[in-house]
Amino acid sequence: MKSPIDRYIERNESWLLPLTLFIGIMFISFFTSSISDVNSPWFNELIKPALYPGSSLFGPVWTVLYALIALAFSITWRAGRGDDKKREVSTLFVINIILNLLWTPIFFGLHNPLLAYPVIILVWGTTALLVVRLKRVSVIAQVLLIPYLVWVTFATYLNHAIISLN
Repeated sequence: MKSPIDRYIERNESWLLPLTLFIGIMFISFFTSSISDVNSPWFNELIKPALYPGSSLFGPVWTVLYALIALAFSITWRAGRGDDKKREVSTLFVINIILNLLWTPIFFGLHNPLLAYPVIILVWGTTALLVVRLKRVSVIAQVLLIPYLVWVTFATYLNHAIISLN
């Protein structure tokens, strides 16, 4: 006879792996974001565009976005086992989050907005592709990623503007 814990895991295993994976990624992102000292002398000296929202907005926005990404990934993972569309979209999620995690140390750690720009372009491209491809797997997951696409579009603008102004 199976224990209640074993039965719970069996019923929920399709949620546990992606949620565990993305919770881990969120912790990694919080670690990499510790590099992004928006109050550092280097960052404070940069000329920022008129639409720069202020440093206090970034933490809460990314917390919400990572939660939406994790939920969208979990829904995608649960959408069906062995499905080629699901596999393709899951791969895009992984590529996207790796690129996303690379941007911060390049921009803030290396103090190199120019080198970070192609990375954020790739983040935007994989996010846009995810939103398009998710329609075939889960419209709910697709809708959950729209705020992420909007924010990455804005972040791409900010990265480009900082390069142009400095």
